[in-house]
Amino acid sequence: MPIKLVYHPEYAYNFMNWAKFRLTYLGGKDFVEEYLKKYSDEENVTDFERRKELAYCSAHAKQAVNKVKNAIFQRFVDISRVGGSESYQKSVTADIDLLGNSLNTFLGKFILPDVLTIGKTYIYVDSPIIQDKSLLGRIGKNPYIYYYPAENVLSWTQGTSRDPKEFTSVLLMDRAFEIDPVLNLPKGYVIRYRYMYLKNGKVYVQFYQPVMEQSALNVGLPQQLIELKEDGEVIQLDIPEIPLIPIALTDSLLTDIADYQIALTNLESSDISYLLKSNTVTYTEQFDQKLEQLYSRLADPDGTGTSDEAKVARDKTIHIGHGRGRGYPMGADRPGFISPSSEPVKISIEKQNQMINAIDRLVDVTLESYAMTGEAKKVDKQGLEAGLSYIGLVLEQADRKIAKYYAMYEKSLAATVAYPTDYSLRTDEDRKKAADDTAKLKNKVPSKTYQKEISKEIARIILAHKLSTDTLQKIEQEIDEANYLTSDIDELVQANQQGFVTAGTASIAAGFEKGEAEKAKEENIERLAMIAASQTSGIRGVTDVNNQQAKLDKEEKPKRGEGNDNAETR
Repeated sequence: MPIKLVYHPEYAYNFMNWAKFRLTYLGGKDFVEEYLKKYSDEENVTDFERRKELAYCSAHAKQAVNKVKNAIFQRFVDISRVGGSESYQKSVTADIDLLGNSLNTFLGKFILPDVLTIGKTYIYVDSPIIQDKSLLGRIGKNPYIYYYPAENVLSWTQGTSRDPKEFTSVLLMDRAFEIDPVLNLPKGYVIRYRYMYLKNGKVYVQFYQPVMEQSALNVGLPQQLIELKEDGEVIQLDIPEIPLIPIALTDSLLTDIADYQIALTNLESSDISYLLKSNTVTYTEQFDQKLEQLYSRLADPDGTGTSDEAKVARDKTIHIGHGRGRGYPMGADRPGFISPSSEPVKISIEKQNQMINAIDRLVDVTLESYAMTGEAKKVDKQGLEAGLSYIGLVLEQADRKIAKYYAMYEKSLAATVAYPTDYSLRTDEDRKKAADDTAKLKNKVPSKTYQKEISKEIARIILAHKLSTDTLQKIEQEIDEANYLTSDIDELVQANQQGFVTAGTASIAAGFEKGEAEKAKEENIERLAMIAASQTSGIRGVTDVNNQQAKLDKEEKPKRGEGNDNAETR
């Protein structure tokens, strides 16, 4: 018996926003087609279509989202997945989705963009049906994952005795290629619905397909009256939980900035149109109204408008352009041209810059709002870093569930998953400036502990986003164990020349082996001796010695104006 397709109230409420957010991030001509609007009712269809052909998507919102995505993705190198089965470890590092993507790549390529732009997405952990339960029968039949966009999870119920967030039933929409039977090539899409439910601690799956013809479906849009019919027998999964993992933030990053991109696209399109039209100037010429009336009477003396003279006289077309002149009466002003003002474009550009800055600011505000949620409070950070860490925490929970469901299918122990907690939106230039500013504070307090902590902070600013936690901890340990508070060559050379430190100590502080300074001194002496022996002019001819002697002579030479008993008075 056919059933009616139903949608969760949250799905119906959010669907239009999801469509806007997705199109905002994808951009391109589809975005322009959907959101470019007419100036007003006065702009005709022809002009609007011409303007649309030249319009482009202002992708500043996408740039802002990618900035956040990259800040998180670059820390994936520090994700730890320990334990689990051998097949799990191979899958997460090489092929978790049967398409050659590692789990890190899968999360960065598909999940991060979706969860940041839509605010929600899902991962499904699947496994081939294994008839032979032996180890031999399981070879090459590992669990794998794929994802469902928020738009494809149509309805659900949640809440079990184990977990209030666990699904008890869910309706999914699958879209697969329709294969041509002759050429064995895709020729379109086939829509099928997957209904999953818990019953007596078991997971059951029933597939449905729409009753109406495929061409009549408006794929992806809520159609409350679609009828479904069963497609195949009910399947029982060999796990006790529905393996669908929701990944949701409190809000999409595009909630407040999608409309900014729409407005920017329309502003920039109008500017382009205005600039193109501004290349055409307006010709102006004074005329005498009395002569104009006389001109009209001569053009049509009998009022019939049929004389040959009238035909000639009525032709007042002015031909202007390159190589053409124009006469004008004596005493009249010279004919001129009027160019459209550039002020509207300047004002528009100023407004666009304000809006672009507002996009970056609103993304920061949204990230900071994540820090106010209950989950984010577990992260001991402030502001933007707390927001980024919250996103990392949400991904970590999903990653752990992947390991859990993977182990359920294999009847093995689940791996332990840990994510990094340090994230930053700062660019390399920002980090360098912050490190330089921090270094200026290093010698302000006469405390070795203080100075070493400042050195650690500099290392974290420069390297925390690139290195694993273990490597960073090793650097901090080496700073704690160091006997010297600087390795700056210029500082060490200056301290040695001014007599504050020996050459041996400066050499060790600079990172050279103990005893290198004494060896270098002996080699220098031998080199000077060899040069001196090869010069007939004596030791003063040796270049290195000459340089040193010249420096001493300059220091010993009396400065002009200083007292000199032997100086001749002029």
